[in-house]
Amino acid sequence: MFSGKVAIITGSSRGIGKMCAETLLKNDAKVCISALHVETLQATLEEFKRKYDAEHVISTLCDVTVQSQVEDLFRLTKERFGHIDIVINNAGLLEHTDWERVIDVNLKGVIRCTSLALKYMKKELGVNGGVIINVASLAGIIPFGPAAIYDSSKHGAVGFTRSIAEHPDVIQNGVRVVGFCPCVVNTTMADDKDYMQGAKDKLGILRVEELGDVFVDLLTDETNNGKCLIMTPRHRHYREDLPRLEEYLLHSA
Repeated sequence: MFSGKVAIITGSSRGIGKMCAETLLKNDAKVCISALHVETLQATLEEFKRKYDAEHVISTLCDVTVQSQVEDLFRLTKERFGHIDIVINNAGLLEHTDWERVIDVNLKGVIRCTSLALKYMKKELGVNGGVIINVASLAGIIPFGPAAIYDSSKHGAVGFTRSIAEHPDVIQNGVRVVGFCPCVVNTTMADDKDYMQGAKDKLGILRVEELGDVFVDLLTDETNNGKCLIMTPRHRHYREDLPRLEEYLLHSA
């Protein structure tokens, strides 16, 4: 399904990012995984090389808050695989004590990686466009008081996704930007967070394994640009009633 495609995935040594990488590798894509922690990243790389074509996967350490490291991530992928078709901005942080770090990773990191992805994907450079998936959260659509900074960062990621997708240069160059807004997923991010228990009790919890088909749909649905898919154990739909500019335009008599 993705034969010949090349993907970059941030925060992909475990959890949702690892699942995305594995889904793409199963479908014959080439993938560069990246993360902060060398041991976990190396273990995931070795696992993937045992299970799939070892020539289809590479890894590099990357802190999405550091411009030079993000540039190295994209440059390495381009040098190794020749082009970049898919970028999944998955790196995220649920830490409510260092609020500036949360914003730096969850919002500024998404903007930084998306901006650089657009430079590599534009048709004017002789490539075929591409798809960018920004992993946000249901907390980017609805208020989540116990983690207000995390909530704010994800609202920002959703707003950025919807806005950048409508930029003329993005559309004209064949790039789609889409958002994914799941509720709580059973990753280490949700572990040992007492304030997450209320969300789990009210909404349920998704298993990482349930998300693979969703990412395939997001990547292959060419009509999807600027939309954000909400997913809970009971629901999976695009939020179509978010306000749009057209609703507030002044109309001449």
